[in-house]
Amino acid sequence: MTKLLEFVLNHNYFRHDNTHNKQIFGCAMGSPVSPVIADPVMEEIEETAIVAAPTPLPPSGGSATLTTVTRVLERTR
Repeated sequence: MTKLLEFVLNHNYFRHDNTHNKQIFGCAMGSPVSPVIADPVMEEIEETAIVAAPTPLPPSGGSATLTTVTRVLERTR
C-alpha cells in the first residue's frame, strides 16, 4: 500500500500551455488520493493550533476545519 501511494504521489502529470509537466510537490487537485492525504495533515494542524491557543476552543467534532485554525491564529496574534 505504501509503495502504491508513493507511486501515485510521485507521478502527477498535467498539461499547461500545450506543454506536459510533472508536478514535483504536493498532491494533484482532483486526485482521489488528495483528500486521503489532506485530512490527516489538516487534523494535525488543527490539534497543534488548539493546543497552542491561549484560550480553550470548543472541539470541532473530529474534523479539521479552516475556521477553527483561523480562529486560533487570530487569537494568537
